[in-house]
Amino acid sequence: MTSVDDEGDFLDTVFMAEDRLQQDGYDEGYEVGRKAGLVQGQEAGRQKANQIGGEIGFYNGCVHVWIAVIQKEEVLDGKERKLKALQGLKALLDGFQVHDISREDYWDNVTKIRAKFKQVSSLLKIPTEFINKSAATGLSF
Repeated sequence: MTSVDDEGDFLDTVFMAEDRLQQDGYDEGYEVGRKAGLVQGQEAGRQKANQIGGEIGFYNGCVHVWIAVIQKEEVLDGKERKLKALQGLKALLDGFQVHDISREDYWDNVTKIRAKFKQVSSLLKIPTEFINKSAATGLSF
């Protein structure tokens, strides 16, 4: 014969089945969502890193070319001022730690570099704007 405790456990199991199944569904859904969020976060991070890396590389290339051109310039009008501005931008770029996104000043430094690049472009009278070609065309390489 079954005891009262066995019947109580059985009834608890039956009556609590809905709650247990709901919790199991929640746990399963939470885990699926967590995994999907990680994948989406990694992809967003890769895209942003590609954008920032391309932008910083573009600025670096421009600075090196502009410095070389201005140093060979025979006209002295404003040459020192241009070189000083370019050296300032080069110093910002050289000091920028592109891989250390956890730094508090990371995005402030990106903003400073962008502003300095605009200033140098204006000083040199070169209309320049960085356009991320891979993002614009949807290419991933």
